Amino acid sequence: MRGRLVCATAAIIFGSLPLAGEENHGKFPTPADAFSPASFAARRARLKPLVADGLVVLFGEKNLIDAWEEHLNDASYRLGPFRQEENFFYLTGLSFPDLAVVIDASAGEAIVYAPTAARAPGHDDGGAELRARIGTLGLTGPLPMSQLETDLASRIAGRPVHLLTRSEALNAAFSPQHYFAPFLPGAAPGTYREDISRSLFEKRFPGVTVRSIVPAMVALRKVLDREEVVGMRRVVSVSAEGLKRGIAHVAPGVDEREVAAEIEYSFKRSGAQLIAYGADLQSGPNSMRSFIDINASYDLDNRTMRAGELALIDHSAELNYYVSDLARMVPVSGRFTPEQRLAYEAYLVAYEGGLAAIKPGLPYAEASRAAGRALAAKLDTLPAWLKAPASDFSKALATGSPGHFLGMNLHIHDDYDTPLVPGQVMAYESAFKIPERGWRFTAEDVVLVTPEGHEVLSAALARSADGIEAMMKH
Repeated sequence: MRGRLVCATAAIIFGSLPLAGEENHGKFPTPADAFSPASFAARRARLKPLVADGLVVLFGEKNLIDAWEEHLNDASYRLGPFRQEENFFYLTGLSFPDLAVVIDASAGEAIVYAPTAARAPGHDDGGAELRARIGTLGLTGPLPMSQLETDLASRIAGRPVHLLTRSEALNAAFSPQHYFAPFLPGAAPGTYREDISRSLFEKRFPGVTVRSIVPAMVALRKVLDREEVVGMRRVVSVSAEGLKRGIAHVAPGVDEREVAAEIEYSFKRSGAQLIAYGADLQSGPNSMRSFIDINASYDLDNRTMRAGELALIDHSAELNYYVSDLARMVPVSGRFTPEQRLAYEAYLVAYEGGLAAIKPGLPYAEASRAAGRALAAKLDTLPAWLKAPASDFSKALATGSPGHFLGMNLHIHDDYDTPLVPGQVMAYESAFKIPERGWRFTAEDVVLVTPEGHEVLSAALARSADGIEAMMKH
């Protein structure tokens, strides 16, 4: 029987969902269930003053086979599951490949172009579903992709065009001392996908004024709307449950990859489409290294955990285009040693001090500075072996970063100095390392800025030493 089949477990995780007027043919809610057409229309309306009388032209992701063929000679390319270009999805709500959209904000139009529009009846191959979704979302189309150039030529008429291009700030910061040979894609200015698209666009439409849509999209996506916050709550809940399952499997003799498998099983069982990032599991001496170094090796992320060590469990899910980012450091043996507990509790003094500074009116950078001050005030109570590394950590926090802003990806912007406002969501984290003992202490939570202060969306994931030990069950 077709319909909305949501099991009791999923209902507990997701709660009630706003419906978009479509059937859900699977067990779990989809983006069409999670986000209403009115939400996308409101985003396009907010875009209008940011682009004035210009046109916005965005291109969605290609289908997997065409994307693979385009990168046939690109040794760095890896075929992956389809994920719509996120700015395209943010403004349209469409999760279909091979699309383009022209947004004429001054006319209040958003026209979708698709190859499927030219297919004959009986050979639709998904075109009916696309047309139905476009109608539900209040968009126009789909028009044949072959018509896009002609339509643009008549619409531009001296108006600026906003494309997804690398911003001037990024290009200005580009380092000529790059690791790669300059003829490789992404190793020199003008070789990124967005740069190439801009160059070809300007060649096709001589004299056009091309502007980057990135500043406008950052302004729109900086503060999450109501449905985005609901989406963040869901993905954080799914991610926290996954970490709980993984942490319960940490024990001497267990491989890091076994823990990652348990976590990702929980994600998928709860409806997550993707993982937010590759599992970052660092036990023992690996916790002193960069996760980039470990993940860049074919076999280093393959360690058997040992008694007495600490293990970083840093993993999260993606659900309906929104991502979480959570982490806990846990004792492999199931219990902190007295000295590990003392060091972790000193770390929590800093962590909680910084968390308290996440509130409207203060910049996010203040959270790191507040964490440093909180720990500095505690230094005189610490034993000699802990005081020196704690002092170094306190000083590092004074100039460090408290984490990053979340939404449809892990870094939606990098503005740490503008005062926070309600609706912003961030991953809050720090790392306290004691190299001579091989210890690293890290906690990472997802935090929502509220009118009153903040809400820790991942509060269900224990952070205290006692709470972490209780999750381990051994």
